[in-house]
Amino acid sequence: MVEILSGIFDDSASSVLAFLAAGTVFKIGAFLWLRKKKDERFVPVGQVTQINLFPVKSCKGIPIRSARATEIGVLYEGVQDRSFLIIGADHVYITQRQEPSMALIVPSIHGDMLHLDAPGMQTLKVPKHLPVLDSNLTKFQVKLDILKAVDCGTEAAAWVSKYLKRPGLKLLYYAPELPKRDLTVVKKAWDTRAKTGDKTNFSDFCAYLLTSEESLASVNSQLEEPVTMWRFRSNIIMKGSPAFEEEKWIEFRIGGARFRALDICARCVLTTVDPDKGVKDPNKEPLKTMEIYHSSKEYNNKALFGLDATVDWPGDIHVGDIVYALKA
Repeated sequence: MVEILSGIFDDSASSVLAFLAAGTVFKIGAFLWLRKKKDERFVPVGQVTQINLFPVKSCKGIPIRSARATEIGVLYEGVQDRSFLIIGADHVYITQRQEPSMALIVPSIHGDMLHLDAPGMQTLKVPKHLPVLDSNLTKFQVKLDILKAVDCGTEAAAWVSKYLKRPGLKLLYYAPELPKRDLTVVKKAWDTRAKTGDKTNFSDFCAYLLTSEESLASVNSQLEEPVTMWRFRSNIIMKGSPAFEEEKWIEFRIGGARFRALDICARCVLTTVDPDKGVKDPNKEPLKTMEIYHSSKEYNNKALFGLDATVDWPGDIHVGDIVYALKA
């Protein structure tokens, strides 16, 4: 009798396991089928012409040929995009909006060190990675977010304070293991497509900004003095698509990475800073013209340029990669 019942239970257990396994296989198959059908809707829209890494928020960028596209930004030789930040004595972040000469701070990567150079200053050398200790954590504020990052020390603090001629400044490092900024709580006057789990380092809103050469050419056609793409501080630059066509994308793929569009980038006074001189344009260009030429009531009549995005599937990207987009 025991043997009979045991056999029944064994058969029942096997049936349940088989049913569950079949259900799992079905779900995986359905997911892959839906993804394949979705992928078929992606169309080639252009080619990557430049990738930029900005190690220190609001300082000069480094053009690179390839990078790892991670969930919190471009990663190159162990340095994450916008993983360093300058804050004031009040712990609030500082950018070229307040200090346009930050545009002349030049970061470079040397082995395990990040070097910072600026006019009239000796080279500052800081480790690319600093340990997280209770003794070196300090709070910072970017927009309305208040979190903690690693203080890079007194030498770095003295360097940035001297160059910017502001006492009490600090250089911070956003270690990978520290809690990141949640994009769903970043306040804007309009809705974005940010989802739970979307995060970033020290950037204003999100981890990626894509711009196109055709959009820049369109803007420059309206300006007396053309500007370069460095005014817009994008991570990914592409060509091959009509001007401002990127604003219609829902998702896009580059190399092994899959990106989700979050918002059209509304531009600010930072675009008026000449990246080669570190001074603001006295005529507030190109922002003044862009607010007339390419803006929207939906965005409070702000100038629009570029596509804010996040990564849903990390992967390697390279200059020369084809860009595939899923359009609205």
